[in-house]
This record gives sequence, C-alpha cells and structure tokens, in this order.
Amino acid sequence: LHYVLDQKTSAEYFKQKFSRDDLFQYLITWIEANFTNRLSFSDLTIKPLQRLTRYKLLLEAIQKKTHDPQQKNDLQEMIQKVATFVNRVNSKLHNQEQEERVRQINDRIGPYENVLAPPELTSILQEYNRDSMSNRLNLLEDMPLHVRGYRRQIIQQGPMKMKDSKNSQDVYCYLFSDMLLITKASKRSGSTNSSLSMISNDGQPNRTTSNIINKILKSPIRIDRIDVREYDRRGGSSSNNNAEPNT
Repeated sequence: LHYVLDQKTSAEYFKQKFSRDDLFQYLITWIEANFTNRLSFSDLTIKPLQRLTRYKLLLEAIQKKTHDPQQKNDLQEMIQKVATFVNRVNSKLHNQEQEERVRQINDRIGPYENVLAPPELTSILQEYNRDSMSNRLNLLEDMPLHVRGYRRQIIQQGPMKMKDSKNSQDVYCYLFSDMLLITKASKRSGSTNSSLSMISNDGQPNRTTSNIINKILKSPIRIDRIDVREYDRRGGSSSNNNAEPNT
C-alpha cells in the first residue's frame, strides 16, 4: 500500500535524479538497453500497480477450472480479500488526490479580516485558523460539525457571477463537501511572479502564479444551509415562495 501511495513522490525523485546525476542516468540507460525488454524504467515501476486488478481475474479463472469444493471456497475467500484490498487502494489514492487538491487551494486562500460572519460562524472560523496570529482558514483541518477524521473534499470550483438586487460581480467559488466558499482573485502584495502548480477540476496540474490569491468575500456557507432555486434571468428566482433563502 505504501508503494502505491508513494508512487508519485518516487516518480518525481526519479526524474530529478535522472536529470542531475550522470552516473545514475548511465546506469538506468544501461539497464533499459539490456534487461527490461524494451520497457522504460518508469514503465517497470508502475507494473505492480497495473497487476493489482489482474490478480482477481486470475483467481476467478482458476476457480472456474477447480472442482474441489474446499479449494473453490478457499479461492473465493482469496478473491474477496483481493477485491477488498484493491478497493482500499483506490480509496486511499482518491483521498490522497483530494488532499493534494485541497492543499493547493488552501495555499491560495487569503485572510478574511474584512468578512462579517454571524456569531455561530465566528467561533468556527477562529477554531480553524491556520495559526493564532492570522485570520486564515485551514482547509486541511477536520470539518467542523462532522465526525473527527473525515477530511474535507473539493467537489467543484470555477468562476461565477454573483448578483444581488443592485450589483453584480465576478467571483470564484469553491464547493467543498461541507461548505461553499465565495472568493475573488486579487494580487498578493509584495510577491514575485514565481510559478505555482495548481490542480484543476479534472485533477490535472496547471501552472499559475503565486502572486494571485483568492480573497474571501463572504463567510463560508454551510452546505445544509443553502437554498438552491432555479434562476430566472428575467426577474431573479423562478420560485413563487417569497421566503428568504436560508444561507
């Protein structure tokens, strides 16, 4: 399991070592030319991952050719254990990817000193500050009001248009598994134009600049407090209910 979860880190280390160490580069080139059957060293490192899903198919094929009842039961138990392990690996990889995406977003979220929050949210915001000296959300902490250990996940993100009765403005929204965060892109003061790798909605890395941060415009909105209605472009909400949305 550790081999699978550390695969990305290992691949990055291999690339750095290969580009900087001439002896290591010579060794890998010699191995690939003589022992890998035309496969690259990188291809070989992911072979164990690719074989995980094949073990279940192999055991099922053996089970079909087996007639002894005890052996068939033993094989069925092995098949179930392999399937459980593969599901566990997939779950861990998904959580790892989500944590990386949330970490990238966390680095872009600026302070919220100018955001007015109701009393019930103020205590939550203070509890999940990155540190005691700054009013900045720590999205990597456990979700408030949820079971400890259940980490926040990003569901969707992207630009939107926020409108009220008088004005409209371009915003950038993050929909997490527990809250909606409305932000606006702004430049980080006193920063340089160094590059930063970001993760997009499809999980692919993008390149952006670290001098861009997302400033929080409104206090985080809990998912269970959001009232979703169909929007009528001619005159606002199409709902006949005049009650205020519970946000």
